[in-house]
Amino acid sequence: MKTIPLSEVLTAPEGRSSVIRIETREIVSPSDAAKRVGISTRRLLQLVAAGRLPAIVDSSGRRTFCVEDIERLMEERQARKVTHAA
Repeated sequence: MKTIPLSEVLTAPEGRSSVIRIETREIVSPSDAAKRVGISTRRLLQLVAAGRLPAIVDSSGRRTFCVEDIERLMEERQARKVTHAA
């Protein structure tokens, strides 16, 4: 698992970049994210395609995930298990 700074950058019309907000988030790979949730990487990517989990896609097309989003997904899955068990 690695932690990297994630900056949202706005490109000004003149071509200059201006930082509008800087956040530091814990970022994990697809395999690490899947392990945390307890599902396969394939299922994780299906959830991304279905719009249930946001992914950060870099310029090379690699996906990474914010731990906060993974934790939210885990809470949703747990709530469904409780609802179905009742």
